[in-house]
Amino acid sequence: MGVPGAACSSSSQSLRPVDQGNLGLRRTTGGGRRRSVVMGPLVGLCLVAGLGPAAANEAPIARHVTVVVPAGEDAVITLRGYDLDGEALTARVASTPETGALTQLSKVFSTYAYEPKKGKTIAAEATVTGSRNRVYYARPQYDVERPTGKWGSFTYKVSDGSRESKPGIVSLVPASRKLVASSFDVSDEGWTVVRNGAGAAATFDASSFGKGLNRFIVATDALIAQSSVAGLEANSSRFMFAAPPAYAGNQNAAYQGTLEFTLAALAGDVKAAPKGRNHNLVELECATCDVNRGTTLAFPLAAVKSDFDGSTTTFKLPLDETLGWLKDPENELRAWHPPTKCEFIEVLSGLSALRILGDFTDWYESLALDSVALLVPEDGNSHVPVCAQLTPDASSCSCA
Repeated sequence: MGVPGAACSSSSQSLRPVDQGNLGLRRTTGGGRRRSVVMGPLVGLCLVAGLGPAAANEAPIARHVTVVVPAGEDAVITLRGYDLDGEALTARVASTPETGALTQLSKVFSTYAYEPKKGKTIAAEATVTGSRNRVYYARPQYDVERPTGKWGSFTYKVSDGSRESKPGIVSLVPASRKLVASSFDVSDEGWTVVRNGAGAAATFDASSFGKGLNRFIVATDALIAQSSVAGLEANSSRFMFAAPPAYAGNQNAAYQGTLEFTLAALAGDVKAAPKGRNHNLVELECATCDVNRGTTLAFPLAAVKSDFDGSTTTFKLPLDETLGWLKDPENELRAWHPPTKCEFIEVLSGLSALRILGDFTDWYESLALDSVALLVPEDGNSHVPVCAQLTPDASSCSCA
């Protein structure tokens, strides 16, 4: 392929580029074909009649992959590289998963699809030897799902022989499709409370209230700041449950999946809470998005189909930019507006905070939170499009 600034040559002709410093075109003829050379002060491009400028070789893309692996089972994983130039790609494992066994395919399975599948154990920086860039992942024989979500993840890169991609992420999730989760079986799991005054905290409660609320965290309103004009509590003093660091980082495998959690009022008259107020049920924040200016997305209460009356309720919010989410304009004079596909995926790819509303009334109340999880899409695949994978964190994105 031609590269900007590279010299042009042909066995059938001699080409002289236009002098540096002059923008122009000089044509010569040879072998029945016409070729041209354009030279400028910064770049030289070879042009072939009928073909146009010869483009520089584009780096391939290591696509993000999601794989559902039930407890005690295994999977053959295809590392799905993408190359704009259509060149054959080789894959290299850049890091290995936290749990389970990642191996090459056996030669007999790679060639003929005969058992056994398992080959040599893969270490970091190992080139993939399986046909079609496939590897083998297996769970232990005696295995149960982890209450914290995914089994683990690993990264890989692809190369076209001259350029290598940035790393793609392979997320390994159990049959429940949970990417990251909090069950609160034995502790608060690092969840905290924000916007609730000094010292306000989330407390672990080992009680059971039947199906849907069994071992949970609870917080009580400790800060009331009502507006003297509206008579309602301000958003700045509505407390929210804040997720621990386990939810931070690249969670884009949950794109077009769901965020699920259960809420219940243990004290306070949530039924009497005024309806239709513009409070945020969930907030997702990315501190590094928008070139480190930060981006906050919210799912408002107004987008929830039915009002929360305080009874044990499980919410299932779609993680899709077209289904109710709004972006904070960071300007009080501007309205919140729907995010673009690029903005939504970038936030999930660099998540720094996840907050869930716990304060629904204008007076004191106690709210319980249970069973929080980010789930991958129902089909178990990554839905992040190639246009959002120019960089692993989607900071470079060309999606419309």
